[in-house]
Amino acid sequence: MNLEGCCNLKILPESIGNVKSLETLNISRCSQLEKLPEGMGDMESLTELLADGIENEQFLSSIGQLKYARRLSLRGYSSAPPSSSLFQHAFRI
Repeated sequence: MNLEGCCNLKILPESIGNVKSLETLNISRCSQLEKLPEGMGDMESLTELLADGIENEQFLSSIGQLKYARRLSLRGYSSAPPSSSLFQHAFRI
């Protein structure tokens, strides 16, 4: 699913967690996005999250819930992620 550049997008619907075949979610440059819905954490099919240019701390903390993601892109993030141990656990770095 490509939502890149939807700069006014603040929330994703909880129902996105029910999508069984979503493998890649591109939310790059969705700078207003506040967090990922909790239901996304159990999405086995979601293996790639592209979130380039999003620097919202609450959003960055919420990506740690993704249990099955194998690839994460945060290009354009200007400082260290808020909790590198969170990322190491979630993405098995």
